[in-house]
Amino acid sequence: DVVGISAKVITVVMQGGDAGPVTPVGINLPNSQWIRKEHGSKSVFLGNIVDNYPAEWRGELIPELLKVREKSTSKSSLRVVDGYLASITGYAYDSKAAYEKWHRRWDHVMKAAEKGDKAEVAALLDYYESSQKSATLRTTIMWALTRLKAREAVPRFLQDLDHDDPSVRLAAYTSVRSFYIDLPPPFAANASSAVRH
Repeated sequence: DVVGISAKVITVVMQGGDAGPVTPVGINLPNSQWIRKEHGSKSVFLGNIVDNYPAEWRGELIPELLKVREKSTSKSSLRVVDGYLASITGYAYDSKAAYEKWHRRWDHVMKAAEKGDKAEVAALLDYYESSQKSATLRTTIMWALTRLKAREAVPRFLQDLDHDDPSVRLAAYTSVRSFYIDLPPPFAANASSAVRH
């Protein structure tokens, strides 16, 4: 029976040794199993790694966070990890499988955009239609469709100018504007519905 488990979020000032070049998002101290059994352990989440990770790339942290979540035994650890998962995905899913599905879609979207694979536009448009819960995934798909110059997405972007989430409205406006550089009028994503119309 493991004793004394707690979780804490810390700020990383400097890293070295085995941490480079890839920094983990969480570690357990101490790592020795016999010390954990006798004295307990502490899960430490490297908060500023997650918080300062570029927003468009945070999706790649999902598998690591799911590993940390799977190994967490305390409620405080799970709360911290679940908070990061919900923050990154834009939605608090109720299962590991749902987060894995989100990550697979996010990864597919990113790879399609990086490769410039226009054959993926139809799949991305399908993802776009089914990404109602996650503003993060929706805005990432907008970015990918814009990068692929998928003009067939513009009507969907125009509809999202009235989306409930201001980040989606702003991404939609930015995406529309990328197709029509000087045409769209100024747009205030945080303005009331009456002002936006």
